[in-house]
Amino acid sequence: MKHSSIAGVLLVVVLTVSAGTAAAAVSGSPDLDVTLSEDTVSPGEETTLDVVLSNSGDLDSASSANPSLNSEVTTARSLSVDVEGGNAPITVMTNRRHTGDLATGSPRTVSFDISVADDAEPGTYRVPVNVEYDYYNLISESGGARSKSSVSRTRYVTVRVSDDATFETVDIDSSVRVGSTDRVGLTIQNTGETAATDAAVTLTSQNSELTVGGSEQSSRFVETWEPGENRTFEYRVGASSDAKAEPYNFGLSVAFDDTDGVREESTDTTFGIAPQPEQEFSLSNVSGTLRAGDDRTLETELTNDGPRAVENAVVVWGSDHRNLSPQETEYAVGRLESGESTTVSFGVDTSESAREGPRQFDFSVNYNDGTSERQTSDTLSVQSDVAASEDAFDLAVTNKTIPVGNSRTVSVEVTNNLDETVTDIEARLFTDDPLSTVGTDSSYIESLAPGESATLAFDVSAGSAATEGSSYPMSFDFRYSDSDGDTHLSDTFRKPVDAVSQSGGGPPIGIILGLGVVIVGGVAVFYWRRD
Repeated sequence: MKHSSIAGVLLVVVLTVSAGTAAAAVSGSPDLDVTLSEDTVSPGEETTLDVVLSNSGDLDSASSANPSLNSEVTTARSLSVDVEGGNAPITVMTNRRHTGDLATGSPRTVSFDISVADDAEPGTYRVPVNVEYDYYNLISESGGARSKSSVSRTRYVTVRVSDDATFETVDIDSSVRVGSTDRVGLTIQNTGETAATDAAVTLTSQNSELTVGGSEQSSRFVETWEPGENRTFEYRVGASSDAKAEPYNFGLSVAFDDTDGVREESTDTTFGIAPQPEQEFSLSNVSGTLRAGDDRTLETELTNDGPRAVENAVVVWGSDHRNLSPQETEYAVGRLESGESTTVSFGVDTSESAREGPRQFDFSVNYNDGTSERQTSDTLSVQSDVAASEDAFDLAVTNKTIPVGNSRTVSVEVTNNLDETVTDIEARLFTDDPLSTVGTDSSYIESLAPGESATLAFDVSAGSAATEGSSYPMSFDFRYSDSDGDTHLSDTFRKPVDAVSQSGGGPPIGIILGLGVVIVGGVAVFYWRRD
């Protein structure tokens, strides 16, 4: 300790020599004690030494009139602390720490990062702790004059290098993806000199975006763990969809029994685990318009937006529309490279009651991407229109006039309005009085491509009860097969024919028969008279 300054000595002389009485002065000094909150370290360990500083203070002459001066002479001011390795097998990696003032009664902890040598011999070592501070050693009670001193001292603390089991993480193998749950494998070595028994290895997440075993932490058990032995532990780690592809802190601790059966828990080790980016897909280029009352195909293009190739990919239909039903709910894609696209299609049955307008269709992708579990993408949505129902065929009738009491051949041109080829088309004609069919009421077309037409012929008669100038309906329906081999029955088509006078369509059958009778009779009379 440095001696008081000359000004302080003169102050003492002034205070002690006066008019036969001693003037009042406050004197004292700090009294610092240095300890460690935890004095045990292990070979190869990187940890902290927590130095605890406490000040009990020595008060030589107190003031009753101004007690606040008492604490001034016992306070260590501008305190700084430095730890050296000494003869201990440690390296101190923190420079001198400045801690400000330290009054009595308020301990302060100052932490220093250290590294323990891998080959450190077990035992106890003295570690020097250097403290420097100023203080007021003498204060005039009446005038407030102060004498200041400076102190530089070395205290010693004892550090014990343990021969207990110690642990180090030597490998981290993570398959965790953003938005999924998967495995994290930790390989840990007992770097200590002795075995650990009944060890509990606990992994703890230090953030809310990642979980361990569905909660904050999860533990694994080892009955006996020999020195130098590696153990691999697997944990289920989940990363929320809000997580980022960047490291998140995890803590690892090992609780165990030493060779004496005492339970000395290892210091937490902190490390980072970075989830890999979330696998993403997109849908685009929707084609195919659905139509009420029709079975059609909805197609869209699936793109693997990366960052990885996927295997066994399956697109799953996720929509629930009352009047639209998928013929299959899954479309198998297989392998899809990152950046690759492919077309997927779903047959959709649309009921007659479906209303015209746009619809949204939701899908998801199930896939494997090298992790231990099958993954499912976020929902992918596309939009497509539902068109109003349309007749399967278009009919055009020629020769639409029929003389009353006569018959004629009616021609019907049938056009395929569908966007697929139809086959085995059976057409039937239905009539009511006064119309009737003459001969067969059905006809057949082998096939019609989209937009293709064929002409059918039916013989139709208008009875004598028909009224000239009136129109009467003919009804048609068609049974046919689509491109998938499914059989359908069309709606009923109604087409009019007009009843006209006999002159409008040639002599009626009655007149023809009458004329025949007259002619035959005339011929007979001719030959009778001749004879």
